[in-house]
Amino acid sequence: MAALPRVYLPGPLQPGPGSVAGDAARRLTTVLRLSRGDEFLAFSGDGHEYPAVIDQASGKRITASLGAPSRHEPPPALSLELYAGLVRANRFDLIVEKATET
Repeated sequence: MAALPRVYLPGPLQPGPGSVAGDAARRLTTVLRLSRGDEFLAFSGDGHEYPAVIDQASGKRITASLGAPSRHEPPPALSLELYAGLVRANRFDLIVEKATET
């Protein structure tokens, strides 16, 4: 069984009917080829994940039924930002590599 696609939806989410528009709707319908009755997971970055079923789908807008939150993750304890100065193009890859090493 393949994993359900996860889609970021801005704003607060709650169980019940909802709509998906813009790039997220295009990704679900055109790229992933989901249609009526297909399932996906919606999240808004607050740690909750909602199972959703597509009720109606078109290229630019989807209406879906969101279920009860199935997962809750606490927000990260640390927020880290990395600022890099202007470097030559071939050196930027080195910055990314060294920043992600543990």
